[in-house]
Amino acid sequence: MEATQLAVVQKPTLNTRGLAQKNLYTNNYVVKITKETVIYLHPFVIAPDVPIDDQKVRDKLFKYGARQIKKEFGDFFQFGDVIYSLKRINNQKQFEVSIINNKDKIDYIITVMPCSNQIQINRMTEEKIIKQCQEMIIRDILQVHPNLDFYKRLFVLNNAKKIIQTDRFSVQFFPGFSTSIVRTANGLNLNVVIKNKIISTESILDIMKRMRYDSQQAKDHLKQFLISRSFQTNYKKRNEIIEDISFEKTPATTSFNADGQTMTLMKYYEVTYGIKIRDRNQPLIQVKKQGSKGQEIILYYVPELCILCGLDDSAIKNGQFMRELANYTKFKPKDRVAKTNEILNLFKCPDHKTVQTNDNNPLTL
Repeated sequence: MEATQLAVVQKPTLNTRGLAQKNLYTNNYVVKITKETVIYLHPFVIAPDVPIDDQKVRDKLFKYGARQIKKEFGDFFQFGDVIYSLKRINNQKQFEVSIINNKDKIDYIITVMPCSNQIQINRMTEEKIIKQCQEMIIRDILQVHPNLDFYKRLFVLNNAKKIIQTDRFSVQFFPGFSTSIVRTANGLNLNVVIKNKIISTESILDIMKRMRYDSQQAKDHLKQFLISRSFQTNYKKRNEIIEDISFEKTPATTSFNADGQTMTLMKYYEVTYGIKIRDRNQPLIQVKKQGSKGQEIILYYVPELCILCGLDDSAIKNGQFMRELANYTKFKPKDRVAKTNEILNLFKCPDHKTVQTNDNNPLTL
């Protein structure tokens, strides 16, 4: 794959009026495939049948079936009646997925056939497929980088964390990027946007204790502050949304079935993650999910092990804190160009996929 910065005026020049012409930069990189990369095509059928133009139902099916399918096919995308994958499967696979459609629960079976064809990505002519294949390949390359954490299309540098702190607020700041393949007049390009992740330095339990929840009014205030906020656990870097706070349940009293055994949350974390929960009487965070059979499932998280993501209104309204944060998020044009070009170094991977650059800023993988 070769990506080159689109438009860079190397030196200022004079226009017809004698005024210095500005240097122009773009955050798009032209993408060109130079290595033979094979994408495998696996046809699939859905029973009961879902018309190809019923994209809403199909999107739901592949959203809730993605985890199962990815275990077999690795990174993939679905287009029409075909699954495109970097991995070749030579036998038929079936996946049971249930969704709620118009308040009715419907059970579906997605049957994926053995590989029917393979294509060289640099010979493909269907632009939508090129776009999705290139996004999949770029993510596949970056995922082997040891210092990157992924949150959908956002990836952050976990070794470049900074603590931003004032008298009232303290957050962990992770610099990063989001990428996508976009079409411009010059063809398909890798679009790079500087984007960062911000998480609290204190656990949600610390916040709860600071705000107190010793009365019904205090509990209602705490819920109002926390519900709909994004959080992640300190043992899995995956974002979730707080649906509710259960003050009746605790890690010591809440049990569930794990591998045929009934155990409390305290025991589960100790056995699974080697984590000993310090506060056995803390309330629990509720997150709602849809199960594989279309049923609603309530998951419980321990606040002691959870950290809020992003900023709340009080932080945004605090001038001192926002000025401190601006030192890491606001850039002069020249610095923004340099920061964007840092993505080239992230393609240097441990398995000897390397980046070579010259004066015209090409990226070769």
